[in-house]
Amino acid sequence: MSISKCTSVSPPTRHSLIVHLQNEQDDVAWCEFVAVYESFLMRLIQRGGVPAAHVNDVTNQVLAAIAQSITQWKDDQYHASFRRWISRVARNVVLKYMSRERRQVAAAGGTDALETLAQVPDVVDERLAHQYEHELIVWAAEQVKDEFMYVDMVGRGTPRVLVGKCGPLSQHRLETRDDG
Repeated sequence: MSISKCTSVSPPTRHSLIVHLQNEQDDVAWCEFVAVYESFLMRLIQRGGVPAAHVNDVTNQVLAAIAQSITQWKDDQYHASFRRWISRVARNVVLKYMSRERRQVAAAGGTDALETLAQVPDVVDERLAHQYEHELIVWAAEQVKDEFMYVDMVGRGTPRVLVGKCGPLSQHRLETRDDG
């Protein structure tokens, strides 16, 4: 259903339009449907309590729901059967949207909360800071452990030096340690 392919066409009877809508690849039918029913759907959605900023998104959700369930529509032989069915689909989508919105926790805050947060002193727990630095060094060493090796420089009793494995020109003295 590509709305960009919409062109101005004379609409077939409502029943024939519904038949064509059952083929989701029929862009002309879907363009006509959107042209005829989009404003109707938007009014329904707005009346359902959806904020103006979200009406377009919810309208698209309604159109997707209609596309998925169009084959389930049955003419009940009463006036405006199709519009009533569309209204029911739209109402269900709006109810799902509103229940999702209610479950989302809105962030409390604003200027007052920011000012209160700014008044909280920065207290550093030295023990936790030291533990964090240690864990960071251990993690970094794990990342590069296969790139280095210890080499005896002269013989027994001399410090071992950690050097890169890349070759003699790239060997740098990074750390010495007395292993005895």
